[in-house]
Amino acid sequence: MKSVYSPEAYFARVRAVGRALDCPNHVFISSFGEMWRDLAVVTRLAWRMSVQRPELRRHFWRTVADCARNNIGAMEHVIGLMVFYLHLGKFANFLVADLDRQIALIDAERARGAADHAALAVAAE
Repeated sequence: MKSVYSPEAYFARVRAVGRALDCPNHVFISSFGEMWRDLAVVTRLAWRMSVQRPELRRHFWRTVADCARNNIGAMEHVIGLMVFYLHLGKFANFLVADLDRQIALIDAERARGAADHAALAVAAE
């Protein structure tokens, strides 16, 4: 899980999806209100991934540039997948930390059990 949701792996998959999608190369905007709303979403995303999460900056901008260069029509979908990472990345890190904690508890329990078993064997002799 740690490697699947690493920024390198996740954003590489997003770039691959962005290139593979069969989208028209034009952007259809039905109103100025929709345009401003979309611009606000992209601005918030860029802020979160460039300023609030600087470790994601390089991955975010590389993915945006790759999509703009190779399949601009997929930009809306690529942006959506990058938005998902803000939740998925944190959740994956939480799960990995929790699993590591649980494994450490199991290992400590086994070590304690082995020590108790060895002490009983010495006492029995």
